[in-house]
Amino acid sequence: MLRTAKLIGLLAILLAGQASASGIRVAPLRLVIDDTARTASLTISNLSTTATAVEVNLVSWRQDASGSDVYVPSSDLFFAPPIVRVPARGDTTLRFRAKALPPEGTEATYRVYVRELPSQVESRAGAKISLRFGIPVFLYNGERPAPELHWSAKRADDQLDISLTNYGQAHLRINALHAYPADADINAIRGTEPLATARYNDAGAGYLMPGTTHNWALPMADVPDDAWVLIATDDTAGQAAKGMRGNGHLWLRLGALLRGSGN
Repeated sequence: MLRTAKLIGLLAILLAGQASASGIRVAPLRLVIDDTARTASLTISNLSTTATAVEVNLVSWRQDASGSDVYVPSSDLFFAPPIVRVPARGDTTLRFRAKALPPEGTEATYRVYVRELPSQVESRAGAKISLRFGIPVFLYNGERPAPELHWSAKRADDQLDISLTNYGQAHLRINALHAYPADADINAIRGTEPLATARYNDAGAGYLMPGTTHNWALPMADVPDDAWVLIATDDTAGQAAKGMRGNGHLWLRLGALLRGSGN
């Protein structure tokens, strides 16, 4: 079993919606398979002038009660071969097919790891750090289930500790937390300077899986209880959690967070 709280060797997501390392690039950065399309494609691009061998592995993905990621090698998706050779300045596309879909109304989660293998020349020349990508894969059967978010918060020193629990049947990814003044217009927030911000843009950060609780820290000193707290998520393509707007934003008064009055 592979068990870790962090994805080791993952690169930050580039703004272009692709990731690259040591001359390779993978896209897209998330795969979705459902009953309407039981396959998904991942393109591996080689940016170097020499052919590159790439190893591909699949693991199931869940989180334990503490919010730590738990990975187990899996064969639930069919793909071949496990090691591919990507031509110089060329692309290779892998297709993943679900052998079975999860029960209707639930979500199954995996990660596809893509790792560039060092060439024989590089191996003789010395050690080389091997970076890899962990691409999330989500399987659905029928209508995508919605996350169900519950929240509470407490002040601790000069920060706000926010606890989020997902009682739903689908994941939620927290992209950022912001605090805004009490008089901020939440319908036209663009250009408004937040009082505090904590971002989770890293490829492996911010995921809140079904049935798990995670704590986030928002650095903020002397912010009044009537300030707005914005929980920004990626929950725009699926079913939004209760209270969320179409852009995946959940606006809460800080006082409500501190009272733990929330879902």
